[in-house]
Amino acid sequence: METPNPKQQLNLVQQSVEQYRDQLSTAPRLVIGFSGGLDSSVLLHLIATQFANKTTALHINHGLSSNAAVWQQHCATVCAALNVEFVTRQVVVENAGNGVEDAARQARYQAFTEILTPNSLLLLAHQSSDQAETVLYRLLRGAGVKGLMGIQATRQLGLGKILRPLLELSRSQLLHYAEAQGLRWIHDESNDNNIYDRNYLRNEVMQKIQQRWPQSEAAIRRAASHCFEAQQLNDQLALLDLAQLDQQTQFDQPWLSDVYATLELDGLLNLPLLRRKNLLRYWVSQFDLTLPSTKQLENLLVVLSHLDAENHPCVSFGENEFRVYQQRLYLLKRQQPIEPIAIAAALDSAMSLPGNGCIKFYSAHGDGLKLSSEQALEIRYRAGSERCRPVGRAHSQSLKKLLQEYKIEPWVRDKIPLLFVDGCLAAVIGLWYCAEFAVQQKSTQEQATQQKIAQRETDSQAVEQQAMGVEVVWKK
Repeated sequence: METPNPKQQLNLVQQSVEQYRDQLSTAPRLVIGFSGGLDSSVLLHLIATQFANKTTALHINHGLSSNAAVWQQHCATVCAALNVEFVTRQVVVENAGNGVEDAARQARYQAFTEILTPNSLLLLAHQSSDQAETVLYRLLRGAGVKGLMGIQATRQLGLGKILRPLLELSRSQLLHYAEAQGLRWIHDESNDNNIYDRNYLRNEVMQKIQQRWPQSEAAIRRAASHCFEAQQLNDQLALLDLAQLDQQTQFDQPWLSDVYATLELDGLLNLPLLRRKNLLRYWVSQFDLTLPSTKQLENLLVVLSHLDAENHPCVSFGENEFRVYQQRLYLLKRQQPIEPIAIAAALDSAMSLPGNGCIKFYSAHGDGLKLSSEQALEIRYRAGSERCRPVGRAHSQSLKKLLQEYKIEPWVRDKIPLLFVDGCLAAVIGLWYCAEFAVQQKSTQEQATQQKIAQRETDSQAVEQQAMGVEVVWKK
């Protein structure tokens, strides 16, 4: 293959951005991830020469190098010369056990997500070598087809979208452009430290591979493209399978605010094993969550194959988890234990529950609780010995049995706030009022009869006959 001449090299770099002109032109804002290195310097120059008036250069200061302040100042100077808005974010890199590289990436993408406004584009300067390193790195970690797709040119992130226009260009092409344009860039000395896996791949392994197979980067990109096509087929099959199952994604109950979705189990378990795995991966990916590992997914499938009526298993992965209840599989945020509380409440103000939303009181005609400012109001959680007679019931029952009867998910039962009035249980907030404290004492059938009678009267007469009550609302 003939090597492009210098002019052709410059054209290739410029065309990498030109192919996305429609998206770049229509986006209300362009955010460039600008480290100050070679790749991001080229990308910023390409964008700034055409879209400077709506471009923001975002520099993430990880605070990991003694040169961090110097790099930040360099980036600010470059942006001033290009007449581009410069924004910096200082992040805290906390190693959660997956290494400094991963922790820095998590912190960086969190900052990216926070700065993106609706329909804005985040442009990142990943290039061909980054793609090859990523695919090889994931291969060595045992990734499946989805992981071996490598870095995608575009994907959603928060309120905006990521775009990587340089993904098919080599580092040598970017270097040629930078030198031709007289650009200046910084060198991050941490990239020379082979203690980090990605650096070792880049500095040692990839160099040897390219010496033996000069077209290796292009070949790896081609393999990643094949994996992308295979994943599209997997997703289409998963979508067909999901359409045959009952899925719920909307929940009004405050105690289900951490739930992404639920899925019927019977239909899932009737699928062949490979399609079951494929569907679960697709289901999780719908919510832009980190996928469970192979081991975690296999653990879940073993658990699901040994269910019984009294078994409510939980399989955690990352910051999320699977749970099972009433023959449904729940996908939700990882649940944390909640501390017991005894918080005094007041009718005229909202109150915050640590890690559990807030409680508000509203006036209501003919409904709610009979409360007064003289009574002692307190919010607690279930301790285990509470009893209650919900409105419309003839006898009281233990709160434990009532929650079971109402089919409240077991893992949230201890998190549902209870209102106590002068030391007595008056409401299971969000579910029911205890009859002794309720304005409306009648059963559902009696209420329906009274409503028919009330409809024959004028609205003003009906309101006058209704007692004033207090509605208690729990919001998360």
